[in-house]
Amino acid sequence: MPAMLRLSLFSLLLLALLGCDTRDLAGPTDPGDNLDAPDALEQVTFHVGYELQATYAACDLTFRDDGGNLRTLTNVVSPWSTDFVVTVERSAGPYEAYLSATCADFSKEGKSHVMVIVDGDVVQQARATGYGATAQTHHFLWVE
Repeated sequence: MPAMLRLSLFSLLLLALLGCDTRDLAGPTDPGDNLDAPDALEQVTFHVGYELQATYAACDLTFRDDGGNLRTLTNVVSPWSTDFVVTVERSAGPYEAYLSATCADFSKEGKSHVMVIVDGDVVQQARATGYGATAQTHHFLWVE
């Protein structure tokens, strides 16, 4: 038996006895071990909706739109709703879905109910009762 062959067989036997796995020498075999693979998603798209239900004559609303800006609507009649698509990027940080309703009917006590809906599910809601009461709610969306 040639000396090189004996040395190779001895090396393999020694590696097996020491518990070393020779497959590790060939590089990663599990896709999770691939260091060149991209990290998690860099952006996620959400379908965001806001809803208002109230017994008041009119409400003033403030909400965050699809561009991340706060918008104000005055004398909104209930029921009211709007929806849009927002893309959240990991590098930009979270998006805050926000809805606030200040409702005034000073001749009677009223009730208001605001909701934030994401991808068809109510994720946050708030209620207010009183003369000129404010109901507000928010929910953060981010890339996991």
